[in-house]
Amino acid sequence: MDRVGGWGHFAGERGSGYALGRDALEAAFSAYDALGQATELTNLIQQHFQVERLPDIIHPVYHAENSKEIIAGLGKLVMEAADQHDPAAKTIIHTNAAHIGKSISCLINKLFQDSAQDQIIPVVLTGGVFNRLDLFRETIEAEITSHNHLVKMNIPEIEPAEGALIAAMLEAEEL
Repeated sequence: MDRVGGWGHFAGERGSGYALGRDALEAAFSAYDALGQATELTNLIQQHFQVERLPDIIHPVYHAENSKEIIAGLGKLVMEAADQHDPAAKTIIHTNAAHIGKSISCLINKLFQDSAQDQIIPVVLTGGVFNRLDLFRETIEAEITSHNHLVKMNIPEIEPAEGALIAAMLEAEEL
């Protein structure tokens, strides 16, 4: 067993809802400051927080008890903006999807070493971001393929907590 990434929002959580939300805030404020391109994310974030000016979200975000969850929730806005063909949102998704693909390839190298290029490796994708795998799949697969790996990406039909509950019940039956 091994892992790559997922070390939490301070140490490295690229590809998570939090990373998408953080990147959305960065893109929106960059556009607001005229340092970056205009983005639909600005409007979507203002609507989400029900404010007229983007800076008005600073206090509620930074002083919230659950700021991590608030920022992670903005990941959905990135997907919404990408559906509207917003270039900033598409860049955010591409960057995070590439990181996911690199992480999968790195983990394959750690776990399978020399045999990784000779077989199709099943990869289970969990988390809310993968509810919109259609936005991420192409970039993830391209990154994995560039490392000469073959994978079959799977999304569980049930939530991880439900799977854990089923596993616990099956184990209890065996006792």
